[in-house]
Amino acid sequence: MSTKPRVLVLGLGNELLGDDAVGIMVTRELHKQLSEYLSCKASFVATNSFGYALLDLIEGYDRLIVIDSVKVAPDEVGSIRVLDLDDLPSGALLPHELSLKDLILLGRQIGLKMPSDVKIIAIGVEGSYSRLSELVRDALPKILEDVKSLLLKYID
Repeated sequence: MSTKPRVLVLGLGNELLGDDAVGIMVTRELHKQLSEYLSCKASFVATNSFGYALLDLIEGYDRLIVIDSVKVAPDEVGSIRVLDLDDLPSGALLPHELSLKDLILLGRQIGLKMPSDVKIIAIGVEGSYSRLSELVRDALPKILEDVKSLLLKYID
């Protein structure tokens, strides 16, 4: 019988929207680099799902590390901010969708096993939606190393 890893590394984004894909790209690359080393400790999932669809993905894990993009000023592209769940806003993003914070709270209220420890790694992007911007592409090696260091710290 195999045991489910305790940590979920969840990369969010949309591959059709340029810079918004950075969470997915970073998660996939980290999975390639770290999956053998962390296979018993962490699962890696890259998805363009959001809202209620994330409940099934995050249920059952003790810890959740979300990797996503956030639009920033050009001189902050490639920057990384680590946020806690309490740092996120509450409230609906769309009429029928919840924020990540509210989604986890809802999961707990209806009796699902939701992660008790949530970290969000927000990667600063330019906000190009036609293709990956040059600034983000140039910053990717540093982003990968920085996020990898953070993950190893949080998972070990």
